[in-house]
Parts: sequence; C-alpha cells; structure tokens
Amino acid sequence: GSLIPPTGIGLVIGVLLMAQISTAQAKSIIGVILGLILMLNLYQEMAKKKEAAKEKKDDDTPAAWATSWWFAWIIGIAGGFATILTNSMGPLLNVFLLSQKMSNQQFVGTRATFFSCANTIKLMLRIYEGSLSLEMLKLGFSLSLISVVGVFVSKLIVKRMSKTVFMRLEYTLMCYTSLKLLDSGFSTGIFDRLWTAVGWV
Repeated sequence: GSLIPPTGIGLVIGVLLMAQISTAQAKSIIGVILGLILMLNLYQEMAKKKEAAKEKKDDDTPAAWATSWWFAWIIGIAGGFATILTNSMGPLLNVFLLSQKMSNQQFVGTRATFFSCANTIKLMLRIYEGSLSLEMLKLGFSLSLISVVGVFVSKLIVKRMSKTVFMRLEYTLMCYTSLKLLDSGFSTGIFDRLWTAVGWV
C-alpha cells in the first residue's frame, strides 16, 4: 500500500515528460537508480550473512532503510516514471520486494496485486493523454490471455523453488536488466556485440 501513492505521482510525471525526455535518457536514469539500489541491497545481504555467521543464527528481518518511507517513495516515483517511459518498473519493484525479506509466494502475490493496481492507473492515464491506440489495446488484451497461462505455470515453479535459489535468480536477472538499461541508454552496443560473438544473434 505504501508504494501506490508515490507510484501514482511517478506515473503522472512520466506522462508529463513523455514529449520532453527520450527513451534512451529514461533508460539511463532507471539503469543508474536500479544499479545503485542493487549494490546497496547486495552489500546489506553480505553484511548480514557475515554477522549471522559470527552469531551462528539466521537473521531474516529486513534492514531499517528497506522499511522506511523514503525508500518506498524513491522506488514508487522512479518506478511510475519508468513504467510510462520504458515499461521497466518490474526490476525496481523486484528489488524493493526482495529487500522486504518476503517468502517466494508472498513476493509473487504482492507483485501481481501491485501491478494490477499500477497498470489500471497507467491505463487510465494513457487513455486520458491519448497515447493509447485501439490496436495497442487489442494487442494488450491478446497478450493478457497468454499471460494467464504463465501465471499458473509460474505458481507451480515457485512452490518447488527454495528461497535461496529464488533470490539468486532474481538478483541475477536484475543485475542483467540494470546493465542492459545502461547499455541501451548510453548506446554502447556491448550486449549486441556479446550476443553476436556467442552466436545468439
């Protein structure tokens, strides 16, 4: 609930800046923010593991900054801005939810509920702003039908996955996303050359 108000503000900012900021600039900004938050989160994880090893106990409580109002507002505003301009709020939300030390099921359920609310607001803003065509709505509807299958499949996978594996997978994907956003934003072409070198492109 604490993420909804700042995300709404971020969505409005994104709509207002659509004509003033390029997609590349937006990707650079979000890539930097995501990278910094990831480094902070990973540092905190390593520090807590060292402390837990010394005291021989497993402390799975979130850090004080992770539950603070300012952290939620940074994620919310940046995420709302990101989802309008680059459709990339997912990684920011993921790192926020991971910092809350949720279980796999809580993580997936909270993420789905949040995006249901955020995307409803986003849809209304895009319709009001006039940047959503009938063709885009039709495409979105057809993709939503496919996504239902993905939801049920992912639930089966998540139930069978340990929290450690789940977190490592999420951190790996978010690190990749941050680097990919920076690569696209600054037009370095590193990833394109990498995929070409390994024969994936």
